[in-house]
Order: sequence, then structure tokens, then C-alpha cells
Amino acid sequence: VPDGKSGSYGNLDGGIGLRRDREEMWEGSGREGGVQSNMWSGSYRAGLNRSLGSVRDAQSHPDPPQQAIELSSNRRPSPVNRLINRFDGATPADQQRGLPPAPQHHRAPSPHVMPKLYTSPPSSTQSSVGRVQTPATKVPGNSANRRPANEPTQVDLIDSQVTPDLLLDQVQSGETSKEERVMKTVYNILRQGSSESDVVISHKVKAIFQKIQSIMPKEIPGDEWAREKRGLETKVAQLQAALQQDRRDPGLKAELESCLDENLQLQEMLDRKKRELNETQSELIQLRMDKEHAERQVRELEDQLVEFQDELRRENGSKTDLVSCQAQLMELHQLKQKLEESLRQRERELTALKGALKEEVATHDREIEALREQYSADMEKLRSSMEQVSQSQAGIEAERLRVNTTVRSLQQQLEDCRDESSHWMEQFHTTRDELRTTKQELLQLRLEREEFEDELKELKDRIGTKKPQTPEPRPSEALSQELQRCSADLQKTKSELQNQRTEFDKKVMEVISIKKSQQNQEAELRYEMDRLKEQLQKAKEEFAKAQEKNKRLPSQAALSDLEQKLVEAQSEASQLKEKLSLNEEELEMYKSRLNKAQTDINGLHDAQRDQEATHTRLREKLSRLEAQLQSNATESSEAELALHSEVRGLRSELDEAKRKASRLTQELHEVAVRLEAADRDKETLKQNVGQLEEGKRQQERALEKLNREVESLNASLKEENQALRSQLEEQKERTRREVQEAQRHGNEAKSELERNELDLRRLEEETSRQKKELQLVCEERDNHQLDKELLTNRLRHLEGEVEASKTILGEKTREIRILDDKLKRVELELEEERSTVEMLTERVARSRDQIDQLRSELMQERSSKQDLELDKNAMERHLKELRNRVADMEGHSRSSVGVSQLENKVQELEDQLRAEEREKNSVLASQRRMERKLKELNLTLDEERHAHTEQRDQLLLKVKALKRQVDESETELERMDALRRKAQRDVEEQVELREALQARVTALETNIKRKAVTRPALDSSALSSDEDDDSLYDSSTITSILTESNLQTSSC
Repeated sequence: VPDGKSGSYGNLDGGIGLRRDREEMWEGSGREGGVQSNMWSGSYRAGLNRSLGSVRDAQSHPDPPQQAIELSSNRRPSPVNRLINRFDGATPADQQRGLPPAPQHHRAPSPHVMPKLYTSPPSSTQSSVGRVQTPATKVPGNSANRRPANEPTQVDLIDSQVTPDLLLDQVQSGETSKEERVMKTVYNILRQGSSESDVVISHKVKAIFQKIQSIMPKEIPGDEWAREKRGLETKVAQLQAALQQDRRDPGLKAELESCLDENLQLQEMLDRKKRELNETQSELIQLRMDKEHAERQVRELEDQLVEFQDELRRENGSKTDLVSCQAQLMELHQLKQKLEESLRQRERELTALKGALKEEVATHDREIEALREQYSADMEKLRSSMEQVSQSQAGIEAERLRVNTTVRSLQQQLEDCRDESSHWMEQFHTTRDELRTTKQELLQLRLEREEFEDELKELKDRIGTKKPQTPEPRPSEALSQELQRCSADLQKTKSELQNQRTEFDKKVMEVISIKKSQQNQEAELRYEMDRLKEQLQKAKEEFAKAQEKNKRLPSQAALSDLEQKLVEAQSEASQLKEKLSLNEEELEMYKSRLNKAQTDINGLHDAQRDQEATHTRLREKLSRLEAQLQSNATESSEAELALHSEVRGLRSELDEAKRKASRLTQELHEVAVRLEAADRDKETLKQNVGQLEEGKRQQERALEKLNREVESLNASLKEENQALRSQLEEQKERTRREVQEAQRHGNEAKSELERNELDLRRLEEETSRQKKELQLVCEERDNHQLDKELLTNRLRHLEGEVEASKTILGEKTREIRILDDKLKRVELELEEERSTVEMLTERVARSRDQIDQLRSELMQERSSKQDLELDKNAMERHLKELRNRVADMEGHSRSSVGVSQLENKVQELEDQLRAEEREKNSVLASQRRMERKLKELNLTLDEERHAHTEQRDQLLLKVKALKRQVDESETELERMDALRRKAQRDVEEQVELREALQARVTALETNIKRKAVTRPALDSSALSSDEDDDSLYDSSTITSILTESNLQTSSC
């Protein structure tokens, strides 16, 4: 058969679609073809419905034939797709060639696009005969008991059924030439499947048309055509009988079932891949969260570095203070030299003004004592304020201890919540028992299924007993095939039950996972209160119902148990209320503590202001004293030195006060930090409460979902049971009807046996040919199996790539964990460095105190040195005076006693001078020692600062390295995202390829079946014109042309 639609199951739908289009066209045109279309839609529709029913029974699809007809009509309304169906002889030809599905048009196609390749009337009629051989042969095939296959009425039927499309072809053949029509059809085909330009498509059309012209044979005259037509009609009748036998072949049905099973397996593989992709997406989301956490830690580290930099700047400020102190010391030294010079000049004046100076010094001493008393009073105030600050710190520490106690109480509450989660687990066990009861119901369903299998076995036995009664083997084969179908349906039901069991087990595991998540979320106090109240109400209702049902008093033991349960529930509810009240009281305590801390901070600020006021007073007093010193500097050097010493002492005291003020500011800063930490703790507590409430809501939602799923499962199980029962009843009725039909066929088969004996001889001759064709078909099947194996290998390769991507993701997660560990180590190192920095600051403070003490000691020693020098000068002057007196006395005549006394005095004075020189030398040595100590302290400070800068640089380098690692991890994550997207695209492409290949496999299987039936007719020498015309559109030639014109979009 040239068109190849008589033996393919898949092309029946396509034939129906063509028939409907033709009917619509002929209904629109008011010609005489109405009667013929009615005849077309009569017997031909009945034959198609029967063939469709047999195909659907073989594929276990219980859909009615009308739906299949609608699907086929919706699937191929366009004439281009009909051409492709005609080329390939299968429904999924569009998918095989990579063409997109045509849009659905519910009106008749335009006459310009219809494929018409015949100019002469004989050739068109030949093509129409080839096209409509299946309906023409199916009508006598179904009514084989009434009339033979080679009657003239069948020929008239064929002519009447083929007219609609042929008449349109003849009407349009006068308008356009044959070449233009072929060019238009090929152009439309190429235009639908490609996005190339019109010029390229026109070149391709010309090349294809040239190849078609090279393949086209010459036409055959009308006499030979009539003979071939008659021979074809006889062979079609013979092939119709062979078709009916081949349709009952169980091997083809088994192949279809195996293809369906393979499709199901591939769908399961797709679901697995999608789940794995979802898991990878969740892992990527976790990696992003970890990345954000790392960025937050890096920001915190940067903030800490900024704090370290501020501290270093402060230390640099202390350096500037040291430099300024040294400059002040130099200035003081210069002033000292100037003062010494002025003192040398004014020593003579001072001797005359000693008496007046003594009185002024006494008055000055009184003023200084008053200043000292004021200073002592201010210092006492400072000490009292410091004591208050220390007391406030002790209060803050006490509050910290209280916070710790509250945290411990919250931990105890968490443990109580864990106990309550154990109660939830008990409820879970009860639900598990309920699930077990549902499993028992499933076992009952299994028993019913086994009973049904026993009934089927009894039916088989009955059929076996009825076999010797029926002389024909065909109905028994039909019954055995139907029994096989029933057994296949049973196996499918078994597989569905197993799938339901697996789904049920999965849902049980999901329930277990949800319960574990509930154990992790251990704070569901209010929800449990409501739950306990509802349980109490339910218990009361159940108790009332039990009393109403039984209408008698229950036993005392049951009453006591119920009362105990009620008491326990009430105790639990009271405990939960107490816990809630305790939490509220703790929140109020936190608020009160925060208010107290704020009041303490305000008091500290006031104390700081008082200290600043005292500092201003002291500075004013210092300025006054310096003015007095400047006014009195011309009067007395000794008073100036004393005043300088007092000023220095006051300055040292001022420095100490400044230090204490800085300490107070630091303590205030620490108190503020502690308050901020307390505020943060408060906010975290609020967030935890919100999170707990959200967790409670989520658990409620999860429980509601579980209840809904359980209810849906029960409903689905009931519906499936009802469906199974209805299917069993339908199968019983089918078996009864089939037995009755088998009996009828047995009566009819006797008459057909005589006819079939003649046909068997002819078929034996054709079997030899079919064996050869079967070998070819086996080779094609082997090729298809190789294609399938290639697909499976490619899928495995993709799975390997997905696994490799998973391993890469695991390695990235490990690297991220390593980075987290590194960050933790860096944090620990930062904490250690903070401790070291604090130690260094303490050392610096101590060294500053030591430097101040050394400075005060140096000033004292310098003042003592100056006093000694003054005494020395005075003694030298006194010695000179004494020597002058001795010389004067020597000039006079005095007694030796006075001279000896004077000499003794001179020796004593010389001894005193020597002692004073020794003391001076010792003071100089001690001064040198102090200077050496100062130098050493400066060196140690410089070394410590250098070490601190080095540590800071190291930290900066570490932070930069961490940033680089984070950036690298981000780039790697982006790369992984790209790989994941690429893998998804590859999977989607593979799925599309697999679908296309499945469609191609089904098309090839239908082609194989069609060829297995139609090859004997094609091998006959009588076929000339019709075979040659349709061979132009054979699937192999068209596929070769399309592959040469680069239209293949799918590849194995």
C-alpha cells in the first residue's frame, strides 16, 4: 500500500483528522458530495472505532474513542502536518523532524497550501485509492460473514468515499501548475521549522525540487492502471485478513507495555533529578547565608580594627604629650639658667630684703595652706564620687549576676519544654498506631485482591473446560489475550498499591521529621495551653457521650483515672501560666534595671561635670599663682623656687585629676557599653519570643497540613478501593460479554474456516517473504535498542556530572567551614590581642605614673640642688668675710685665743662645704640614674608601640586575606551557580531529546508494523503508477532530503 495507513495504529487518528477536515470542506461547498461524506462517516467510522478500541485495549487506556478523535483533530489541523504524517505514516512525526506544533485552526484549510502533486485524472485517482484503502478494506473486513471481499459494491464505495479531496485537487489543478504547488508545499514545510531568511529557504526549496524531479518516475497509461487497481483490491482484501490476525499478536502488546514501563522509569528519573536540583538549590541558599554571616564577621573585625586604630591614635597623642613635656622641660631648664643669672645679679639685693621677704613668705605660706585645704576638700569630693561610681559598678555587676540567674531559669524552662516535647512524641506514637490501622485496612484490600485473583483463576479453568467444545482456536486465543490483559491490569494495580505504600511510608517519614523539628523548637507554651484546654473539653465531651451511650454509671477506677488526668492537665496549665507570669516579671525586672542604670549614668555625668568645674577652679588658681610668682620673681628667688615646686605639685595633682577624669570617662563608656549590651540582650529576648511564636504558628500549620494529608490519603484510599471494585465488576462483565461474543464468533467461525483454508495456502507463500522482512525489522529494532543504550549512557554521563557537581559543592562547603574555623581563630586571636592591648595600656599607664613620679623626684632634687648651691654660695661668702676678718685681725694685735677660734670655725665651714659637695655629687648621681630610667622607659614604650603597630599590620593583612578568600568563595559560588544552570539546561535538553527519541521510536515501531503488513503488496510487480507516485513521499527519501537541507533539529 503506498500511503501506508492501513496497518498502523498510530495513523488512525491522523486519518480521522483528515476525514474531518474533508467533511468540513464538503459541508461548506454545496455539491453532491454530501451523500458520499455521509457514507464516509458511516461504515468507515465504525471500522475505525473498532480498530481504535483494539489498540487502546492493548495499551490499557480506557479512554473513549471520541476523545482520541478530538485529540487527533486538535493535534493535526494544518495541511503541512498532514503532509508530514503522510510522509512518515505516524502521529509524532513533528517531534521526529524537530518541527514545532502548528497552531490549532478550527476552520477548513486554505486551498493554496493543500499538497496536490497530480495533474492528470488517472494519477490523482490512483493517489486517492492509495490514500483511502484502509476504510475501503475495513468495511468488508468487519462484515466478512455476509459478502466476499471482491464484490463490485466495494469498488463503488471506494470511489464514493475518495471523492472530496480529489475533486478539490482537480479544481485547483487547472489554476496552478504542478511545479508551483510542490514548491509551495516544500517552502511552507521549511518555513515552519526554521528561522532562516527567505532567500536561503528558496534555495533549499529549489534543491529539494530538483531531487524530487530526479526521483519521479514516468506515468503509466490508463489500461495498466485499471489492471493494477483490480490486483490491488484483491491484495487489500487478503491483507485485511492478515491485519486482523496480526493485531492480535501479543508480542507487539508486550513491546508497547515495555515501552510504557520505560517511559515511567524515565519519568521517575526526571523526578529524582528535579529533587536533586532542589536540594542543590537549598544547599546554595545555605552557602549564601554562610557567606553573609562571614561578611558580617568581617565587618565586625573591621570595626574592631577601627577601634584599634583609634587607640593607636590616642597613644600617638600620648607621644605628642611626651614631646610637649620634654619641650617644657627644656624651657624650664632655660628658665632655670636665666633665673640663675638673675639670681647672681640680685644676690646682694636679696640680703637687704630678707626681713621683708620673710613676712611676705609667711603670708604666702598661709595662702598656700588655704589652697591646700581647698584642694584636699576637692580631692575628698572626688574620692566620694569615685566611691559612688564603684558602688554603681557593684550594682551593675549584681544586675549582671541577676541576668545570669534569669538565663539559668530560662534554661530550666527549656528543659521543661523538652519534657513537653516528649509528650508530643507520645502523641506521635498514637498517630503511628492509627497509621498501622490504615495498613491493616490495606492488608484487607490485598486479601480482597487475592480473592479476585482466585475468581480469575476459576474463570480461566472454566475457559479451559470450554476449549474442547469450541472448534475454532481464535476465540480461545482472544479470551486468553483478554485474560492476559486482566492479569496485566492486576499487576498494574499491584504496582499502584506498592507505589501507594511507598508514598505512605514517605509521608510517615515526613511526619517523623516534622516531629523532630518540633523537638528542636522547644517553646510552645501558649499553644500547649490551648491544646490542653481542648483536650480537657474533648475528654469531658467523650465522657458525657460515653455516659449517654451506656446509660449507666462508670466504674470508680475510670472516674478516678479521668479525675487524675483532669488534675494533671490543670496542673500543667497552672504551671504554664506561672511560667508566663515569671517571664513577664523578668521582663519588668529588666526594664527596672535599665532605668536604674540610666539614672546611674546621669549621676556619673553630673559627677563628671563637677570634676570639670573643680578643674577650671584649679586652673584659675594656678593662673593666679603664676601671676603672683611673676610679680614676686623680682623680689625673691627662694620664694619663686618654692612656688615653682608647689606649682609643679599642683600640676602633678592636676595631671592625676585628669587621669582620674579619663578613667571615669572610660568607666562611663564601659557602663554605656554594658547598657547597650543589656539593650541588645533585651532585643534578643524579644526576638526569641517572636521566633518562638512564629515556630508555634509554623508547627500549627504543619500539624494542619499533616491532618489534611492524612484525610486526603484516607479519601484517596477509599476512592482507589471503590475504583478497584468498579474495575473488578467491569472486568467481570467484560469477561461475561466476551464469552458470549466468543460463542457467537464460534458459530460464525465455522463458515469462515472454509474460506480461510484457501487463504492459508496463499499466506504460506507470503510467510517466506515476511520472514525476510522480519529479519529486516529485527535489524531495525536492534538499531533502536542501540539508540536507547546510547541515551541511557548519556543519561548516566549526566548523572555522573551531577554527582561531580555535588562533590564540588561538598568541597566548597568544606572550604567554607574551614574559612569559618579560620574566622573563629582570628576572632580568638583578636580577643587575645585585645587582652594584650589592654595589658599594654595598663603598662603605659603605669609607666606614665612612674614617669610622673620620676619627674616630681627630679624637680625635688633640682630644687634641693639649687638650695644647696645657694647655701654653698652663702657659705663661700661667709668664708670670704671670715678670711677678710682674719686678715684684719692679723693686721691688728689680738690674742691667739680668738685666732684659734676663728681657725676652728673656718675648718668647720670647710668640712661643711665638703659634706655639701658630697651630697651634691650624690644628688647628681641619683639624677643621672633617674634620667637613665626615663630613657629605658621611653625605649620600652617605643618597642611596645612598634610591636603594637606590627600586630596591627598583621591583623590588617589577615583581614585582607580573609576578604580575598571571601571574594574567591563568592566567585566559586557564582561559578557553581553557572555550572548548576548549565546542568539544568543539559538535563532539559536531554529530556527533550529523550521525548523526541521516544516519539521517533514509536513512529518507527508503527512504521515497522505497517511495513510488516504492507511489504508483500509492495513486492508485487503489478504496482506501477500509484506506487511510484507515493514513493516520492516515502519517509526515507523525505528524511534524506531534509537532512541534506539542514532541517534535523534532534540528534541521538
